[in-house]
This record gives sequence, C-alpha cells and structure tokens, in this order.
Amino acid sequence: KEPDNSSWLAQTASELVASNSLPSSATVGAGHATLTALLRTSRGFAPSVYRHVLVLTAAVGGTALAQRLRPFVPQAAFATLACDPLPPPTLVSTYDDAFFSGAEDVFAPAGGARLSQAATQRLLERLVPDPELRRQLQAIFEGNPAMRRQFPGGVAEFAQAAGQMPEEVLDDILMGAVMVDNAGGHEGGMPGAMPGQEGLVELEFLEGGEEEEAPAQAHVEHPVEEAVAEGGESEEEEEGEEEGEEEEEYVAPMPMPCKTAVDRELSSSRTSKLGSSTSADASSLRFSLGMGEEFCDRVRVSLSAISSIFVENGYTCMDIDLSFPPKDTNMRQTSQSLMKHFENELASHLRFATISASPFPPVIISRSAGALITQTYISSNPATGLVLISPPAANTTLNSTLLPTHLDEFDYEPRFPVALVDVCERLRMLAKTSRLGRDEEVDKLAVETFGVQAVYTKIALWLDDIGV
Repeated sequence: KEPDNSSWLAQTASELVASNSLPSSATVGAGHATLTALLRTSRGFAPSVYRHVLVLTAAVGGTALAQRLRPFVPQAAFATLACDPLPPPTLVSTYDDAFFSGAEDVFAPAGGARLSQAATQRLLERLVPDPELRRQLQAIFEGNPAMRRQFPGGVAEFAQAAGQMPEEVLDDILMGAVMVDNAGGHEGGMPGAMPGQEGLVELEFLEGGEEEEAPAQAHVEHPVEEAVAEGGESEEEEEGEEEGEEEEEYVAPMPMPCKTAVDRELSSSRTSKLGSSTSADASSLRFSLGMGEEFCDRVRVSLSAISSIFVENGYTCMDIDLSFPPKDTNMRQTSQSLMKHFENELASHLRFATISASPFPPVIISRSAGALITQTYISSNPATGLVLISPPAANTTLNSTLLPTHLDEFDYEPRFPVALVDVCERLRMLAKTSRLGRDEEVDKLAVETFGVQAVYTKIALWLDDIGV
C-alpha cells in the first residue's frame, strides 16, 4: 500500500461521507462511467480488483462482500499461485537495491563479514596459544574442503568449536578429517541424508571379555550404487574392451565407496594412566551384547551387517562403539555418573564424528544393555526414532559389572516412534515387566530368530510405516 494512495483514499472517503453526496445507486453519476472505462481500457486495473477480492476471500474471516464478489471473478484468475494471486501485470518486482539497502546478506558466512587475514591470525593466536597445535589446526582446516564447508567462518570458528570439545572428541574429528581427505572427501557428493531418509545411528557394544586397542570407534557408511562397489578390476576390463572404439562424451564418474573410520590413538602416558590394554579394567572394556549370560548368544546380531544393508538402500549409517571410563575415576563410582558419561560420549560422536552431518535427528538402533545408554540419551536429546533390540526387562536385571549401583527405571515420555524387536516369548515377558512393553504406543516387532535379514526386514518395514 503506497502512502500517497492510502491518504488519498482516506481523504476522499471522508469528504464524500461529510458532504452527503453519495449517489443513490452505484450506476448513477460520472463515477460509474469512469469505472467502466477503467475496466475496459486499463490493462492492470481489472487484475488488481480481482486480486483484492481473492486476497480478502482467502483471508481468515474474509468479508461477506468479498464472498459475494467472488463469482464475478473470471476463472482464469484462479489459475495462479496461492502465495501471490494475480500480481500486477505491469510490475515485475518492487524489491530493488534500494529496498534491501542496509539489510544483512543472508548468504554471507556465519558471523558477518570475514575478518582480514591479519585479524584472523591474531584471533587464532589468542584462541590457540600453542604454536604447534595452531599450525596443525590451520593445516588440517585449509587442506580439507569438507571442514571448510562445515565451518564457513574460517579457521577461527573451527578453533572456537575445537576449544569447547573434549580432548578425545577433538582427536576423533582431526583423525576423521584426515581420513576423509585421504579418501577423497566425497567431493561433489551431497552430504547427509535426503529428507525422509535420515541417518541411522547404530550402537554396537562388545562383550565384556572382548578388548581392542582403540577404546572408541565411530565410522560412517555413505550410500553408494551397488554397481560402483565392484572395484577396479571390472573397470580395467572395460577399458581394454573400449580401446579402439569411437570416443564418447565424458561423464563424471560416481564416487567410490568410502568408509571413514575414526580411531582414537592413546599416547604412552595416557595408556599407562588408564592401565594395560590386556587388563579387565582397561578403558577398552565395552558394554556386553546381551542382557545377561543367558541372552548373550541369542542376541548376537551383527549391527554392522544390518547397517550395510541400509547403506545399500540409500541410508547414511554410523556405527559407534562406546568405551567404559577408567575404573579409578568418579564416572565409574555410580550408575548415574556412568550413564551420564556414555550420554556425553554419544552426543559428542553424533555432533562431531562425521564431517558432513545430517540436519535431521537420527534414528538410533541399539541392542541389549546398550538400550540403557540410548534411553539415557533420548531423555534429553532429539531423535527421529528409537529401535531397541532385546532390551533388558528392567535395570535391576543387569549385574554389578555393568551397573555399579542402583539405576532408577526410565520415566521419559517418548515423543517420537519407539519399537521393540524381540522374539515372541520375550515380548510377552516385556509386556508384564517393562514399562515400554506395556505401553500401547510402543511398536512390538516380533522375530523368529535374531538373523540379520530377519531383523533388518522388521526394522525397514517399521521405518516405512513411520515415514522415514
């Protein structure tokens, strides 16, 4: 609404009402003839009237007059976008440079205009006093395109984020950046998952007796076409067959399968502090696969194999192994502090373990005692869905090697889909002893065995049902 037009309309209406000179009929007087001439001769007047009627009709509580005028609007006027019906045909846009003067550029890098190189260097020296560490951060950031995309504010923004990370998480992201760079970084590929195919995060907890050198692992598997995964031999054969053939138009090759493993390497001082890697109390101790001795063999389903099938069907999956904290720390004294440690570790991996993170909350899949960690996590963090494979019937059923003290049962209210995967016998038992088992809103997925294909099929169908 132009101010001049508004003031003219208000003044004219006031004068007409004050003078009592309104005609007895709309067709009486010179105004009707002028209006008729405008409708017939002016190219933009009629569409403006139609547009005004349509806007008033579409508005909440539209006027009765607009409803009565709607039948007089030509049908061609309705074949327009609902966001802006019948824009004036003589005007393309009023949003020119003057309109946007002084407005912030939404496409500018985060944090406003970039600092000069000297100012960035001074800020970086304040953030990272150690010159050697500063040099390493700069080298990794400048040599990794994916890292630069994740931190558009430059190396200073990356250093600020790194300063808030735990030391172990910083080790993980630096190692992951190097490995992604060595693997090609998926240059030219789309990061994350497509809408409706959010990343599946699968937690795998090794049995208490199994130990590995690295205390924590996380790797991301990106969906690739099956034909690309055949390797280089078939490509060499095709090259031999194509020799002598007519040259064809060049087509950019698809990226080769890339599996990024982020391994935390312990220094000698840290190893001695945590204890020998062969000790039963070493930090490489993982959560047991099963709820107890009697369930370990039955639920030994390979989440890595399930993850691979999901990757083949277009999902982005991340396997995470979480390690126990050192035994001589306060985090091992109570079950509450232990769960808090695992929650922080899981949250850190989900935020920083992948260079190209999905903007959507993940669907988290865990099994057996790992269900305690995922339920602790989703109690205060977002998720698209939660799948628990043969979870414990109650926290009290776990022995003291996993939970040092009593852990209260979870009382969160799930605001997203939750599914239990188990054999029929245990599902009936969970319906009597478990809060989730009794909850009618929680889906129960019965399987005959814990085979990879059986579990995958149930979860995949469930994801389709919830729209993932």
